[in-house]
Amino acid sequence: MKHKMNHKNIFISLIILIFIAACGGGGGGSSSEPTTPTTPSNPSITSFNSSSSSILEGESITLNWSSTNANSCSASGDWTGARSANGNETLQLSSVKTYTFTLTCSGASGTTNAVSSVSVEVSAIPNPSIDSFSSSAQSVSVNESITLSWSTSNTTECTADGDWSGSKELDGTETLELTSVKTYTFDLTCTGVKEIA
Repeated sequence: MKHKMNHKNIFISLIILIFIAACGGGGGGSSSEPTTPTTPSNPSITSFNSSSSSILEGESITLNWSSTNANSCSASGDWTGARSANGNETLQLSSVKTYTFTLTCSGASGTTNAVSSVSVEVSAIPNPSIDSFSSSAQSVSVNESITLSWSTSNTTECTADGDWSGSKELDGTETLELTSVKTYTFDLTCTGVKEIA
């Protein structure tokens, strides 16, 4: 009886040892590889433009811009200050020169800033001029008619004075009957765009 009990004990012990070894080996499969950190994307200015590339002094433009992967943007050159990542802004340009507007956008730490510039040419307001002003006749008999003709450039309004009066077209003609024996004088005054203070 003693010999059989020892044999049984050895057999059970072997089964237990094998089971433990199998469980221990399986545990090795649960280990994982270390993950690689994600690199943040650089910011990009996808568009930056002006509503016009050339204007007259005192006129306005609108700047429009959009960006991606940008946390903040800033203006420099002929405009300054912090700007949103996407936006627009209207500016009146009163000096005769070439304006340069620069936009710089920054993203996450370790990324490279994005920079873009826009230029706008501002020209002086041209002087108004009366290009022609004439009469169909230099002398007529009483009660006859003449036709006055005129043309202008860079003007906003014209006014008649002397032997005629009132507001006139910038370019036009007008027929007048002269009923008095005398020398008639017809004056035309035209003005242009008001200068910017």
